[in-house]
Amino acid sequence: MLTSGLAGCAGADGQDGADGQDGADAETPEINLYQANLFEAHLALRDLSNSNLSHANLERSDLRYADLSGADLTGANLEQADLRGANLAGASLMWISASDLRGCPAFLPTEWQCIGNNLVGPTADLRRVDLSYSNLDGANLNAANLSVANLAVASMRGANLAGANLTGAGFGQSDLTGANLRYAEMIYANLNHANLSAANLSNANLDGAFLFYTNLTGADLSNANLRYAEMIYANLTGADLSNTVLIGVYWEGTICPDGTNSDDVGNTCQFNL
Repeated sequence: MLTSGLAGCAGADGQDGADGQDGADAETPEINLYQANLFEAHLALRDLSNSNLSHANLERSDLRYADLSGADLTGANLEQADLRGANLAGASLMWISASDLRGCPAFLPTEWQCIGNNLVGPTADLRRVDLSYSNLDGANLNAANLSVANLAVASMRGANLAGANLTGAGFGQSDLTGANLRYAEMIYANLNHANLSAANLSNANLDGAFLFYTNLTGADLSNANLRYAEMIYANLTGADLSNTVLIGVYWEGTICPDGTNSDDVGNTCQFNL
């Protein structure tokens, strides 16, 4: 598939480019490389604009200064690829896995960023990625997979994490003020010392989450699942817990939505919402 798919990149004389050089000047049609295995492929300077690279394996590939504008990279694997100077403007990056890059692209689609050599955007596969201390204010991570990711001390004010998979993710000391976490999967997430004031956590799944000293003032937790969460010295002042599942929650020293302390009202906030 690789040989036939990239045939258009070779010169008429069978060399790499029209003049025997490395293909930079070769005229390239739209190429179908669906599910192609391009592991460690040398594609620097190639014109792959508008090509179909969906679900292709581009791990550790050399894509320096390649033109991938308008390309379909849905579900593609670009782990440890070199994208220095590459043009990904207008490309489809749905469900892409592009972390630990050897270099960031020059141009990306709207709402995408390259942070710490990781492509960050809606639906991105960022499992186990280290984004600690990153500035993700206002970032769009809608439906992204950040399971077991390290987001400690990250600034994520107003970020969109609706529907994201945050299972086992670490948010210790992170700032999620006003973030959108509706329908997010946050099973066993570590939110210790995190600031979630005014965040939207409605319908989020926080089963078994760790909420030590977490600031949840004014947060919307309506219809959320907090089964077996550990709520220790958290602050829920003014939070909305209507229809929230609170089965098995461990309460200690937590300020309830009505301002009372869980220690003073039967070690629970269940009746002080």
